[in-house]
Amino acid sequence: MEIMVDQNYKITSDVLNIILNKKYFKKDKEGNVTEEEAFKQIGYYNTLDGAFNALIEKEIKLVLMS
Repeated sequence: MEIMVDQNYKITSDVLNIILNKKYFKKDKEGNVTEEEAFKQIGYYNTLDGAFNALIEKEIKLVLMS
């Protein structure tokens, strides 16, 4: 399963987990940000509801910190 939630997040799954992934841009050997995009796993959940709730909490915290 792979669900793109928005431009920065997607939800994937494996046999045991629902996984929340966040997009980032890779860096080259010198540490410069490249245009190559990838996704990093930022949370593992046992239900789809749990993954969506965690995403909502993360986005609310980002808004409050801005």
